[in-house]
Amino acid sequence: MQLDNKFQVQKFVCIGRNFGYPSCCIKDFVIGMDWRTDIDVSPVAGWEETCFIPCVKCRENPKTELIQMISNRRNVVDAFPSSAKGDSTLYDSIKDEVLEIVDECMSVIARFK
Repeated sequence: MQLDNKFQVQKFVCIGRNFGYPSCCIKDFVIGMDWRTDIDVSPVAGWEETCFIPCVKCRENPKTELIQMISNRRNVVDAFPSSAKGDSTLYDSIKDEVLEIVDECMSVIARFK
């Protein structure tokens, strides 16, 4: 996939944030989705059942702590590690954080063009 459109990136960031994923993991995943970058977004051993791919930094943390942190930040009703669908009506409450992450992602992706 080639992510040149800010709105494409925003959609993925919003879903990740509503699921409660850490910003660093969202950034790595979204940037890694662009085929021009060098970030690996392959499933990580031990996390396959969650549909969550932790970034390299978060992989160093105990899994139970990361799951608890994600559960506390989660905006969807299903408890992590459910693969629930996000609720787009929640966007207003996270808009500033989402836009900041989108800008950071687009900045990194632009370096690979």
